[in-house]
Amino acid sequence: MSNTPSLTFSQWVSWLEQRHTMPQIAPGLERTVSALKEAGLYEKNSAKHTIHIAGTNGKGTTAKALAHLIAATGATVGLYTSPHLVTTRERLQVNSEMISEEDFCSLCEKHLATIEKWNLTHFESLTLMALDYFLNIKKTQWMIFEIGLGGLWDATNAIHHSTSVLTTIGFDHMHILGNTLLEIAQNKFGIIQPQNLVIHSQYPPEVMTLLSSVVDQKQARAVKVKNYPFTVTQKRIPEYELQLENLTVPDR
Repeated sequence: MSNTPSLTFSQWVSWLEQRHTMPQIAPGLERTVSALKEAGLYEKNSAKHTIHIAGTNGKGTTAKALAHLIAATGATVGLYTSPHLVTTRERLQVNSEMISEEDFCSLCEKHLATIEKWNLTHFESLTLMALDYFLNIKKTQWMIFEIGLGGLWDATNAIHHSTSVLTTIGFDHMHILGNTLLEIAQNKFGIIQPQNLVIHSQYPPEVMTLLSSVVDQKQARAVKVKNYPFTVTQKRIPEYELQLENLTVPDR
């Protein structure tokens, strides 16, 4: 593959999707960090305006909401999410605009040798490409990365970030993350880096105790968000056969 001439967008997507989805060796960030360093991205990545989001549910919604809010200030915001619904391009966006097929192909070709050298997975490869896209092609002022799975060993955790956002925590991917809520939480709290601002949900007492311990260890600062109740009603517009959701949010 190293000597392969330029491919089409669909061919590059097919090549990436043929790469394994999970590391074939013990979990770790060594491959991703090595690839980022080789590409000149690891040291260039400033944590200051980078947000990392983990949790069981609500990660994608939170990431997109934050991206819209920050973009509304006039800033350029890179957003990396997964999975996609229709096209891989959805995963790499700047101010709600998907990466172009041309830029996607260019990044694949640029990082082909590095991806193969460090045997990166599909997700690790896209993480590398996303960071390059945000830093060097679009020169974004902010970057938001949604975790792929867990937290501690996820490829996105190789990226320096100043803010960690933790949504709900429940029983997911137990064959990888652990059999108890504390084990799962421990993995997700692994995204907390030194001196981070940690924005988090309310958790059961034992999970809150664990979070406090991690925050203290990392010399971070935690902010708990309040529950924001709402009700959902559905209405149908017959002429379009569309179903709309109207949110009614009570005063706080």
